[in-house]
Amino acid sequence: MDWSKAEDDRVKAQVAVEMERSPFSSRRGMHDIWEAAAADSEAQQAIHSGR
Repeated sequence: MDWSKAEDDRVKAQVAVEMERSPFSSRRGMHDIWEAAAADSEAQQAIHSGR
């Protein structure tokens, strides 16, 4: 399995969902980006730990 492609596809799908919810949102700042990264990290940890 190509893990890099799988991760790229997962992130693209997540961005598509966010854009669908708010297609005309303004640009995000660093705080928003770090919050999204932290939430994604927690979600990934939950998946891998079976929670």
